Amino acid sequence: MPGSAWVAIAVQVKAEVDFLPQRRATTSNDEQRRATTSNMKQKHISRVETGKTNGWQVRLMRNGIKHSKFFSIQRFGDIDSALAAAVAYRDSLLSIAPPSASGSVDLSPDAGIRVETVGSYKAWVASWMDETGTRRSRKFNIRKHGNLRAKQLARKARQMGVARLHKPEPKKAPSLSDLID
Repeated sequence: MPGSAWVAIAVQVKAEVDFLPQRRATTSNDEQRRATTSNMKQKHISRVETGKTNGWQVRLMRNGIKHSKFFSIQRFGDIDSALAAAVAYRDSLLSIAPPSASGSVDLSPDAGIRVETVGSYKAWVASWMDETGTRRSRKFNIRKHGNLRAKQLARKARQMGVARLHKPEPKKAPSLSDLID
């Protein structure tokens, strides 16, 4: 989506969230924090408590555009109402531009591989996310395999690691014998 469309969407979402009920707090922030059930972890939402600033911050990025909005406890009346507004804002942003599916991986030849200095040597490093969302990687020493072969091994390791996203196999990085033709 072009950047101008995102701005229009963000304005629309902001207008929707501004209609949520707002009221003044009648208890202290400490009492609210002890009494609330909203201390659960929420994706893209974090609790902010600095001096007089108390509330929930929504932060996420879609298509290279950062979205950030603060939901004050003072403005919304209590911690749960502020969190509800933050969740509504986050959900409306995610409904417009959901996160990419775990299966949508860039498979261009050099995606997910890079040269890295590891201690005293350089290596081609392949990296990918496994089915649990854990980052996996394999390193191939350039001095041992040569630059071209190490890069080929890294490409193949990434392809095999990404392919495992779609197959129910044990979680492990491919061994060197799996990679050698």
